[in-house]
Amino acid sequence: MTMLTARTRSCAEDLLTNGIDVREMPDRSLRALIANERDYFQLMLGGDEPTDREIFRLLRDTGPSRGPVQRRPRARRSRPC
Repeated sequence: MTMLTARTRSCAEDLLTNGIDVREMPDRSLRALIANERDYFQLMLGGDEPTDREIFRLLRDTGPSRGPVQRRPRARRSRPC
């Protein structure tokens, strides 16, 4: 595994931890996320500041190594007495 692949996987796993599954995102939504959070992706991936197109390709090709997103359980409502 190359360093860039490891960084990309780490980035995808960080997003997954925060409820963003890049594997399930439509292309248009992923491109919008990359455009809006360019600084985050460039910081996480490092190197020669990858372009949006390169970031998109890397995320699509690599993705997170874990299973499906773990949803947080809903907070229980207290019943009135």
